[in-house]
Amino acid sequence: MDEPGKGLELALPGQLAWLAHKGLAVAPGRPELGRPPVTRGVAPAYARGLMDLDPTDAARVRRILRTEIREPKSRYMRPRWLESGEAVPGLLVSLRHTGQDAHGIAARTRELDMAFRRAAATLENYYLREQDTGWAHPMRPERGGLWVVDSRRGSYELLATVYGALVIWATSAPVSLASLVSLAWDSAVATTRVGRWAVGQFYGTPEDGPPQLGSAPGDTEWGVKQTIALEPVMLAAAEAGNGLEFVNNSTTGEVRLTIYPNKELTVEDD
Repeated sequence: MDEPGKGLELALPGQLAWLAHKGLAVAPGRPELGRPPVTRGVAPAYARGLMDLDPTDAARVRRILRTEIREPKSRYMRPRWLESGEAVPGLLVSLRHTGQDAHGIAARTRELDMAFRRAAATLENYYLREQDTGWAHPMRPERGGLWVVDSRRGSYELLATVYGALVIWATSAPVSLASLVSLAWDSAVATTRVGRWAVGQFYGTPEDGPPQLGSAPGDTEWGVKQTIALEPVMLAAAEAGNGLEFVNNSTTGEVRLTIYPNKELTVEDD
């Protein structure tokens, strides 16, 4: 962060190459795997009906990012309950839509995927361009996005991780990424969903099974123009590797961004 434009120097664990390589712009064997370029987006923020990112909110997220990348902890794990048996980042994404209408399912999934791609592109700009504070254009799906690892029928539920260029952020700066994802979700005013984000500490381990939808939400609200109270908590989580959980509940469903404590991650070496 001290030398904007120098390029990302974050290490990508080899166990996560299978996810990072899924981005078409991040091919196996390329040295720039951990150095995604600044992205061209699919459309400007104003064309998507987004509220501007408040400069104060942006400054707080930038402080969290500086703390995380000062000594990257590479949060990743290989949960035994995942059928694939592959390692995944220590940030997992859970989504539930209570209806069975295809439109609602598609809209919620797309909104969440878009929020992740916009947040990752914004983090890149924060790192590479110290003066940038607004929303970046979301990176294209060819570069990265959400990757579904499990799903349930009935009321629509899915469990996802990330792929492509997002892997480096989910492992090295998961608190910053989740913070911006939730703010990007809140900023998309022309959407069908409602609900507020709440954040709380998370103490679960990979051995406990997947994150539990419907469990108690975080105890402090977080959102656009509501970032001041949680900044110290997030800075501590970034520095010490603590777990956090961002929860958005509404009448139509739930979104949960779960960051596992770094000390509790379990990965068996190949």
